[in-house]
Formats: sequence, C-alpha cells, structure tokens
Amino acid sequence: MYQSGIRYFDVNCGGKTNVDYLEELIKSEEVVSISAVIYSSGKKMLQKLMDVIPEKLLVNFYISGYLKRMQEETFNFLCSFPNIKISVINTHCKFLFCRTKNNYYIINSSSNLNSNSKIEIIEINNDKKRV
Repeated sequence: MYQSGIRYFDVNCGGKTNVDYLEELIKSEEVVSISAVIYSSGKKMLQKLMDVIPEKLLVNFYISGYLKRMQEETFNFLCSFPNIKISVINTHCKFLFCRTKNNYYIINSSSNLNSNSKIEIIEINNDKKRV
C-alpha cells in the first residue's frame, strides 16, 4: 500500500486520523501485529481503534503515566478490552506500529489519539529498519 523507503505526510485539520490510516492498512493487508504508543486519548477514539482491529489480534499499548493518572476513566475503559497488553512508560509520543505479512508500518502523528480540528501532521513510513 505504501512503498518502502518513502515517507508519506498528511497535514490536515480534523480530516483523517492515524486510526483512519491504520484501518486502511488492515483492510488492504494481512496484519500480524499492532502496537500503539499514546500519551492521551478519549474513549471514543479508543473504541474506534479497537473496532478496526481484528478481535483475535493482541494489541500492545504503551501508554503515558499521564493517561493512567489523569484520565482514569479512559484508562479503565482501555483495560476492559480482552485483547490488549498495557505497559505504562514515560512518553509523549503518539504513533502506531503495524506489521503486516510483508511490511512494517509506522503511523506517527502530532495529535493525541483523537480527531482534532487543529492543524496536525501524520507521517506514514514503511521501513523495517525503523520499527
């Protein structure tokens, strides 16, 4: 879907989110694993993320201490999904790893895991060396 070695960028104001790009990858390729590194999120976007991920697939979440401490309701909501593993780390990053049968994608975003009406940038890489 995205050629290896080329960095793709999308600058938008509330258009496509990193979850939208992940959904396109899931629909077009056989996904082997997904990891999410998130600083902050709302329940609505977490639900959207989990809705696009195949149920049988284990998802590794690396979340900030901020999300666990300051967004307790969202953290508890995330913990309710059976197919996830959560690690709390010191991060401010916002990206998704998606390994498919033949490719290694990184979907990096300036926005938290949400749809945002501010100007945000999403970068997509297909590069085994960077994952």
